[in-house]
Amino acid sequence: MTDQHAGLPSWHSRIVPPVELRADDIAAWNHLRDAHPEYDTPLLSPAFAQTIGRARRDVRVALIEDANGLAVAFAFHARPCGLGRPIGPPRCDFSGPVVREGLSLSLREIVAMAGLGGYRTNSLLDPWNCFEAERTGGTASRLVRMEGLAPAD
Repeated sequence: MTDQHAGLPSWHSRIVPPVELRADDIAAWNHLRDAHPEYDTPLLSPAFAQTIGRARRDVRVALIEDANGLAVAFAFHARPCGLGRPIGPPRCDFSGPVVREGLSLSLREIVAMAGLGGYRTNSLLDPWNCFEAERTGGTASRLVRMEGLAPAD
């Protein structure tokens, strides 16, 4: 699917089961994760999506690109009626798209480009504050980072 936005770059989205991710998809997704320490969680990794995807047939990944490469990697359960949910609940403390800094797409646009009519979560991780204006209800999630310790991937 290709989506044009007035005044914005041309966006292309590809929606695949996680087991169909290519090596370059995984590398680009991990590059997005490397850009912010809050993305350094296995719960937002391609490996986690692939693990859950091997157990569930309703897991998908939306990869959204522009001329500069991958801008969004978004893993979700594709639920009935077009609703997306986080992968791995209730054990998944964080969810949502992993995005490039300065992303000009809204969460609503990302969800639509993922082929969903909506996305429900109470654990949206948004380290760049791209989606602050779109949040409704809930309470803030907290991330505690232990100095000198790196999460296992």
